[in-house]
Amino acid sequence: AVDATHMIRQGLVLWLDAGNVNTLQADSGGRLKLWRDASGHDHHATVGEGFAVVGKAMNGLPVVRASGEGCLAIGHIRGGTGPLTLFIVVAGPQGAGEAWQRLAGSWSGQGEEWVAPNWTIVRPGGEKPAAFPPQVFLKTESAGLVLDHVTVGGSSCGARQHFTGDIAEVLLYDRVLRFDEMAAVESYLKKKWDLP
Repeated sequence: AVDATHMIRQGLVLWLDAGNVNTLQADSGGRLKLWRDASGHDHHATVGEGFAVVGKAMNGLPVVRASGEGCLAIGHIRGGTGPLTLFIVVAGPQGAGEAWQRLAGSWSGQGEEWVAPNWTIVRPGGEKPAAFPPQVFLKTESAGLVLDHVTVGGSSCGARQHFTGDIAEVLLYDRVLRFDEMAAVESYLKKKWDLP
C-alpha cells in the first residue's frame, strides 16, 4: 500500500497535493500564489489568475479552487517523447465556464493539443461543461508523448479552456506504472479523497 509518506517515487516527476498544506503558498486572502511540487524535482506550478485554497472542501481536506480565469503552468519536464502515467483528482461542482475545459495536458510547441505527441484531458461534457463529482482521471501511454508546456487546469498552448472547479491532487510519472503500482496509487487516492 502507498500513502503520503510511502509514495511510489520511481519516475514520479510531478506531485501536486492540496492535502499537503506545506506545498500551498497563498496570500492572506486565500489566493494561491505558488503550488510546490512534492516529487522532489522542483516542477512547481506557476499560478495564473483565479486560484484559491479552500479548506475542508473534499473529504475534510483542502483543494485548489479554479474560477476559470487562469491555469497552473508547470512547463518543461522531459525532452523528446516517451511514456507517461497521470492521475488527477478533480471535481466540477457546477457545470460552468468555457467549452472544452482542460484538466491537464502537454504541448510540444507544434500541432493541435489533442494530437500526439501532444495530449490533453478534457472535462466531462466537452462543449457544455457538465457538473461531476470528485473523481480520478487517468491518462497512460506507453510511448510517443511529450512532457513539455505541461499545464493543469487550462490549455497547454494558449490562454483558454480554463477549468472551473476543484483540483485536489496530481501525480505524473514519466513511465507506465505496473498493474500493481497503478492499483496502489488509485487505492491511495480513493481512500484519501473519499472517492467511489
